Amino acid sequence: MPRIKNFLCFVLIALVLFPMVSFAADCSDLELVVTDVDVKEGSTASFAFYLHNNTNERFYIDRVSAYDFAEGIITQALRWDRVALSGSEASIVISIEAPEGASAKDRNAYVQVRGHFLSGKVCHYRDIKAVFPVRVIKEDASEAVPDCGHFDIVLPSSINIHNFGTLDFIVENYTSEDARIYVKGVGASVDTIMYLIPAKSRVYKTLRIESEQTSALILFDADLGACGTKSYELTVHNVVFEKPEEKPDVEMSYSIAKDENGYLVSVTLKNLSQFEINGILYAEVPENWYADSFEVMLAPFEEATIDMRVIPEEKSETQSFDIVFQYNGSEERLSVQLQKEKREEPFAIGLTTLVASAILAGILVMVIIILIGSTTSKRIKEPWQEVV
Repeated sequence: MPRIKNFLCFVLIALVLFPMVSFAADCSDLELVVTDVDVKEGSTASFAFYLHNNTNERFYIDRVSAYDFAEGIITQALRWDRVALSGSEASIVISIEAPEGASAKDRNAYVQVRGHFLSGKVCHYRDIKAVFPVRVIKEDASEAVPDCGHFDIVLPSSINIHNFGTLDFIVENYTSEDARIYVKGVGASVDTIMYLIPAKSRVYKTLRIESEQTSALILFDADLGACGTKSYELTVHNVVFEKPEEKPDVEMSYSIAKDENGYLVSVTLKNLSQFEINGILYAEVPENWYADSFEVMLAPFEEATIDMRVIPEEKSETQSFDIVFQYNGSEERLSVQLQKEKREEPFAIGLTTLVASAILAGILVMVIIILIGSTTSKRIKEPWQEVV
């Protein structure tokens, strides 16, 4: 039994460690992709190369070095992305200057990268390096005029992030020039600092943004070569710093009924919080009105209904007032609209009574006349009715 138990422990440890050993990141899985470049005599040009990360870990670029051993060109590394995500790539921008009088011939330049993986494994210059040809060309006066058609970076004016987030955007480059888009964060950091967009293309790109400030700016500067430059900007809002919308701790409603002397207002208070609430409930009424007031204590999540009597002044023209509940330095209020009964004026009442009395008197007279007439017709006989 002990042997079987030891064997099972060995198998379990092997199953745990084998994937870690098998899939550990290695410098050989980083591919530095370069291309041939052309530089016009008397000018400086920038080029983007890419470091492909074919491992299952993030690779952090610590340093990039670019150089040459040839006369007539000056090669240096301008900028680079800080991180190459797993299965993704990081861009490296190289600058090459060809001074006036540089001979038109082919030369070689070199680029190398130093960095480390998320696990801590370090890759040196000797592990990640590449050589690329550089050709100096003379200015051609008969060079065709470039086609500077439509170019646009389609992105929103602002985005919200929670300390970090991603931006998906579209680049439409329908010009005859390759576009280089340089990205810079003001109050934020970005993982990609340059995008190379081929001529006559429409591409989708993703930018990862980090910020620990309330708001930041992302600047996009597009270099279109002979077609000039264009600039765009994106506002970043970090919602972590936004104050959440405050919700009231008390919910208040009411119903109203007419009373013999005034009104009975039934006020319902509901404690929406997990804390006890103490406050004063009263009606904010005009002077010479009468209204009850109450001290109210609500347990957490308790609901209570309080009957409040309100008696308006008899001659008051006011038709509304506020119910107020003050508690813990806050207050809730509701506006109450009265439906006052219309009072008839004495003159109108007297006139109505007089008219009604006259109508009744007329009806009574008519009834008496009819009765008298009926009785008389029975007592008087016509001559022809006499008996001989």
